[in-house]
Amino acid sequence: MTLPCPGWRPAGLAFFSRPTPLVAAELIGAVFQQDQVWLQLTEVEAYGGPEDSASHARFGPTTRNQVMFGEPGRLYVYLCYGIHQMVNLIAHPPGAAGGVLVRSARVLAGEDVVRTRRGNLDLAGPGKVGAALGAHGAWTGQSVGSPLQLWLADALPVRFGPRVGINFASPEDIERPWRFAAAEFKVSAEKTLGPRSVSRGTGPVKRVVDGAARPRRARR
Repeated sequence: MTLPCPGWRPAGLAFFSRPTPLVAAELIGAVFQQDQVWLQLTEVEAYGGPEDSASHARFGPTTRNQVMFGEPGRLYVYLCYGIHQMVNLIAHPPGAAGGVLVRSARVLAGEDVVRTRRGNLDLAGPGKVGAALGAHGAWTGQSVGSPLQLWLADALPVRFGPRVGINFASPEDIERPWRFAAAEFKVSAEKTLGPRSVSRGTGPVKRVVDGAARPRRARR
């Protein structure tokens, strides 16, 4: 494979300056480039601003989350459990707040680098993606393009359903169908996940839509 492939284009400000769930759905199939490492995004989650009780932005701007209220198209990388670097892309309309957490990916190139950083090519989980990219909190606030490039390809069929690991959120926000995954990849319940899987969660990714997904609210 010759990378970047013909027809791919770098993501610009206009792409990120739209409703966060729409951006999240259209990130499925997009490709991260970090030096020799190329990863195709296979699973993401959208998070809103103060109106979303599952979001880091739920209490308004703070030193940690202020990037979520800033210019779209920037990176937000935070440390989880003191171990995992979680990679987020800031995306929201003007005057709003929000970001997209990258949950899973598959390796297109740079396998040796990923194995050195991760030990294997299993990137089914946000901490694994961060490790494969060599992500660091110092990336927070930097624009997509450096140190991390994002290439947009044709949108893929997408499954979507509730986000996972947000039991602290309100019942309404727990129900939001803001977790998106590539429809062609298996959501595995097995303990050992292959490199083409999306992460194990507490709930499935349910519906399938074609191309640029238009999220709907889940039925109660």
